[in-house]
Amino acid sequence: MSVEDQENKLKQLQNIRHRLDDLINDRDNYIKSSGIESIFHSLDTEAHIESSDLYRVNGDFVLPSKSADMSPKEILLLLSLSYMTIGKNNELPALYSNLVVIKILLHQLMNAGIYSRHDLATLEAKFDDIGHIIEQGKDKYSPTWLGFFRFQLDDCRRSLDPVAHNLDGLSPHLDSVYEKLVSLIRQITAVGSRPKVVISEIRELQEEMMKIEESRVDGNFVGPDGSIPEGQHFVSELLEKCHFISDSIVNNSLQVDPSFAELHKDLVDIKGKLERLRLTHVWSRETDLFTLLQQLRRIDGLRINDRFVGSNNTSPEEGQKV
Repeated sequence: MSVEDQENKLKQLQNIRHRLDDLINDRDNYIKSSGIESIFHSLDTEAHIESSDLYRVNGDFVLPSKSADMSPKEILLLLSLSYMTIGKNNELPALYSNLVVIKILLHQLMNAGIYSRHDLATLEAKFDDIGHIIEQGKDKYSPTWLGFFRFQLDDCRRSLDPVAHNLDGLSPHLDSVYEKLVSLIRQITAVGSRPKVVISEIRELQEEMMKIEESRVDGNFVGPDGSIPEGQHFVSELLEKCHFISDSIVNNSLQVDPSFAELHKDLVDIKGKLERLRLTHVWSRETDLFTLLQQLRRIDGLRINDRFVGSNNTSPEEGQKV
């Protein structure tokens, strides 16, 4: 591609982005399906998007630091959320934001290590649904777009494999108790992240933990037939995490290192905005999530070797999990 062609493509992408922004930011009128669909087709008819352009929209979903307003990634994400806003969730463009979120979720699951086979089965079912939507679009969308979405879906499936392998040593006979603990730790962290923590709620969850603790026989969790299944350490370690987090919340000992103060403030602010969007969902648009998603991706990109670095260029332990 000549320099002139590249410059023309960038100019067309910029024009498309501006038109998209104008449509989304018009709060006096509903977003019309015809307007959004017309902008999507402009990627073909005006910007002449090709497979080589979409190839650069990789599975990492990290925006470039320059010319972000002209990035096909960013335009695709805004268009995807716009399709969801107008209720066209089963159209091909709407899938992109789903795939972005799933990719981020898989990365977080890999890092946190707190998930169950039920979670993975839910993701696999979601992949099947996305695959079905892609194949339904054969008669409406070009081979370029079909190939792009198939590749992104396959990339998500590949990213699921190592996450699933992490549970290889856990016997299916322990799935039930493990799922209960995954649910408990999520409830504990949800209660603990509120501005005002209700300790009695934590106590109730601790009682549930004690019931699981007391179900052990001679220190082991047993299967339905009374056998001692493999993977005892999976359940024991997760139970210890539940105890540690709940005790820390009750004792108010979960601390954030001062070097994380600004980062923690940004995350609390994003959480508050997400909660307000949830409460005002009737008046909100899916596109309102765009800025928050970009902020979260920026913060997530600050990790070095999966650890956050503080303002003093150190990586203290206090606050990494918070």
